[in-house]
Amino acid sequence: MANVLAASAIFYDTLRAIRRPATIQARRLWHEVAPAYLSESWARVSPAMGAAIVAAQVEAAAAGSTYGAFALAEQGSWVAPEAFVDPKSFGGGWTSSGARLDQTLQTPIIRTKEALAGGATRMQALDIGWQTLSGIVGMQISDAGRVSAGVDVASRKSVGYVRMLNPPSCSRCVVLAGRFYRWNAGFRRHPRCDCVHQPSRGLEGAK
Repeated sequence: MANVLAASAIFYDTLRAIRRPATIQARRLWHEVAPAYLSESWARVSPAMGAAIVAAQVEAAAAGSTYGAFALAEQGSWVAPEAFVDPKSFGGGWTSSGARLDQTLQTPIIRTKEALAGGATRMQALDIGWQTLSGIVGMQISDAGRVSAGVDVASRKSVGYVRMLNPPSCSRCVVLAGRFYRWNAGFRRHPRCDCVHQPSRGLEGAK
């Protein structure tokens, strides 16, 4: 990652490492979905998928809770937090959008059925369902880490973040990069966006 702190690179590498086994398990469980009994077969294995995501969310949140301290120390601007993040609070079975995880995990089956109704073959429909599931797994685990890191940033006075690119980057991200944002400024992110938020100290140029 060009122009990215070592602490940031380690954090995002850690998130990828946490996502990997969860994605492998998701693939294995999705293979157990029977085309003739989509809802029934998924209902049998989806609780295991939910449990795997929740465990990975807690692990990702733990990584996020320490990210800010390392990033600020690397810049020589460490600020003590006023409170500490509890990673276990990210294991309640909810998504980053506030929806119940078990309900969100029904989306892959819904997309599969929609594809079949639209004329897709069983293989094509199942692949659409898999892409949906893998997206859910990746996003919910990464978001747990990012939100945890954001909570940690919010607990440190005068600390915000700088948006950094992870090339190649799209034009939507390029125009947002390199600026300092206050902790409560939303991190605009499109699907599969891989931009990096780096905790940083300073109010000059805050948006």
